[in-house]
Amino acid sequence: MRDMSAKSLRLVLSTFSNIREELGHLQNDLTSLENDKIRLEKDLAFKETQIKEYEELLASVRADNRQQQQGCQDSTSKCQALEEDNLSLRHTLSDVEYRLKELEYCKRNLEQENKNLRIQVSETCTGPMLQAKMDEIGNHYMEVVKNLRMEKDREICKLRYQKDVSRREGSCNDFQFKIHELTSLLEEKDSLIKRQSEELSKLRQEIYSSHNQPSSGGRTTITTKKLQKSPSVQYDLSTVLPNYAEGFY
Repeated sequence: MRDMSAKSLRLVLSTFSNIREELGHLQNDLTSLENDKIRLEKDLAFKETQIKEYEELLASVRADNRQQQQGCQDSTSKCQALEEDNLSLRHTLSDVEYRLKELEYCKRNLEQENKNLRIQVSETCTGPMLQAKMDEIGNHYMEVVKNLRMEKDREICKLRYQKDVSRREGSCNDFQFKIHELTSLLEEKDSLIKRQSEELSKLRQEIYSSHNQPSSGGRTTITTKKLQKSPSVQYDLSTVLPNYAEGFY
């Protein structure tokens, strides 16, 4: 009976010892799980912070994207406006070239008329009517040249203003280059107009010089032709050079 009690006691002690060891292992596991829980909570808090930062960054990127899209639309509108300005400048340049051709035509006809007048004036006596006609012709033509020059100056000022506006906007460099090129061409055309005006002034001076030379014969009738032009020309050359014959019949 004692042996049975001793065995039972040893068995109970052994069982308690095993239970104690198991409890120790469970306590260690519980401590490890608590540490894992704390670490996971820290990781979760860090992930949540990262998620918030990512959402803020995404919102900022979306706002920047909308702003860039608006800027792109504005740039497209400005490019279209500059393209329209470029087309308008091309039309203006074509008009200026046409007017230059018109002025060259007028110059050639005036040179020929000058030759005819020099021959005819050399055969005509001097008189106040001839002087008055010369003054009328010269004043009328100089008024026409003055109007052309003022118009060209206005066009050049307008082109320079458009070029300055395009430079301040800082976009569409190709259009700015084209506008600068067209402005240079218009300035060259204006210089050509001024040179031709000076040459025509010289022609007028030659007419006066020929008029002041002594006449070589009796009075003869002066007959000149009106310079004919297309109806589309802005300045009718028949108004620049009126019919001189009416003053001498």
